[in-house]
Amino acid sequence: ALPFNYAIVALLAFRIVDITKPCPIKWMEKLPGGFGIMADDLLGGVIVNLLLRLFSWLFFAGGIFIIRSEILSFF
Repeated sequence: ALPFNYAIVALLAFRIVDITKPCPIKWMEKLPGGFGIMADDLLGGVIVNLLLRLFSWLFFAGGIFIIRSEILSFF
């Protein structure tokens, strides 16, 4: 689980995603009835969660160094 101080970042990121509605989220909003309204929020939350976990791994868990070493070992 991510630390609690990620909650503020997650809330801001979710609001940005919810307002801008990137492509897959906009498709979910067009589903019939109230299901589309709830589905776009659910998908937005999933996308923000995955993005936060990716950034956390890249910048705080050493993921950038793993990727860098893999790229350097390839050449």
